Amino acid sequence: KKFCYKKWRSVLSLHMSSSSSSEDESSNCSSPEIGIESLSASTLAAFKSFERDKEQLNNQPDAVSENFGLSQFWYDDNTRRELAMEAVDEARGGKIAVLSAPSIMDHLTAKDKNLEQNHFESAYIFEFDDRFRDKYPLQFVKYDYNRPLEVPTHLIGACDFIMADPPYLNQNCVEQYLKTVRLLAKKAKNCEKETNEKMTPVMFVTSPKNEEILKKEMGLSKTNFKLVFQSKFATPIQVFTNYRSQRLGYAEDLNQYA
Repeated sequence: KKFCYKKWRSVLSLHMSSSSSSEDESSNCSSPEIGIESLSASTLAAFKSFERDKEQLNNQPDAVSENFGLSQFWYDDNTRRELAMEAVDEARGGKIAVLSAPSIMDHLTAKDKNLEQNHFESAYIFEFDDRFRDKYPLQFVKYDYNRPLEVPTHLIGACDFIMADPPYLNQNCVEQYLKTVRLLAKKAKNCEKETNEKMTPVMFVTSPKNEEILKKEMGLSKTNFKLVFQSKFATPIQVFTNYRSQRLGYAEDLNQYA
């Protein structure tokens, strides 16, 4: 087996002469090829890791990397798929609003074999990061939680399922997202008047420290679902819903939504 030396110049410099390095700059893969059998165990391991990463990128050519400056932490693939399937099941063919959880959009807008239909036209991503405008031009909604009521008029009171995953865990940020959720929902919880009417299903991802405000403002309670992230993310995070979910695990105190 052979591979292109240029991509491994810094790792394999001991294998190359100074004369070959100038040739390397003149073409994408013009340098002499090195047999894998000649590599040390550590270099071979690094090369295999590189090849795995490259294969993953090739399989997801339009993947958007996490921006930790925007507090972005992507779910792993299984978590994305489970949350997307939950959204599809609960929306029942209606509109889906995804607030600041762009990593699940791939499973909502692509023909996933585990989903009964393609929700390309009915799923909307509310996101501050403009990179997702390019990836989802028809579904992208520019969203700034500091302006929670600035949403497209055609989506006000029109969404059949809403998922929110605020980038920050403080109460102010959570409250701003709740304002948007309430605006988008077809039937939002009325905090001043209890009702047995079925509310628009809402999924909210945040710290368990926000449990009290979530329950008070929108009747949201914890589920048993375990979120798994691609990156190391140690902060306790939980999924809250205002309905009983078999997939996510039954939450407590949800008799009024049974």
